[in-house]
Amino acid sequence: MLWQIKNPTMLLILTMIFSKLIIKIEYKNHIINNIIINNMNNTFYHESWKPLFDKFKSMPSNLETLYSDESTPVYPEKENVYRVFEMDVKEIKVVLLGQDPYHGPGQAHGLSFSVPSCVKIPPSLRNIYKELQNEFPERNYNFVSGNLEEWFYREKIFLLNASLTVEKGKPSCHMKLWETFTNTVIEFISEQNPKCVFLLLGNFERQKNPIF
Repeated sequence: MLWQIKNPTMLLILTMIFSKLIIKIEYKNHIINNIIINNMNNTFYHESWKPLFDKFKSMPSNLETLYSDESTPVYPEKENVYRVFEMDVKEIKVVLLGQDPYHGPGQAHGLSFSVPSCVKIPPSLRNIYKELQNEFPERNYNFVSGNLEEWFYREKIFLLNASLTVEKGKPSCHMKLWETFTNTVIEFISEQNPKCVFLLLGNFERQKNPIF
């Protein structure tokens, strides 16, 4: 059966569904009206980020190069590299800055510190959970999953890594490749959303202080 779809909105809805870039059903209507598609690598990002991405027009071709060698696995999957930019920069309440994606198979999915629900909670995220439990014992937190999509979509916590990609088993190997881009992201957020709170964890993240 051949479907002829003439409605651009319906075409966009189907594209998002089949590319698995939308997880929360209740979030779809918000994204459909505000998303820009980068046709060079099927990147989805909110229109509020367009001025930033316009400054880095070579990024799609660079991304293709990173993923071109099939003998060297790169994480997360290519379609999830810019996933965090689905959020409107004006809606960000907190930026939680990590170092780089998890470098094991099936762990990274485009959001810092987060892993899919079926994956064991990593030590770095377990430490965050422990601090929350110690700081707010009255809330009786019981964290059973390392999936932070709820934090991202509902709580508007921008889960950014300083490096957006990593090779299997080689932490920090792409840090220099992304440094200029993610530093510019931080500056852009500071300019566009001055009320946003930045949460920096660990010695590496504290090196970002001069940017603010």
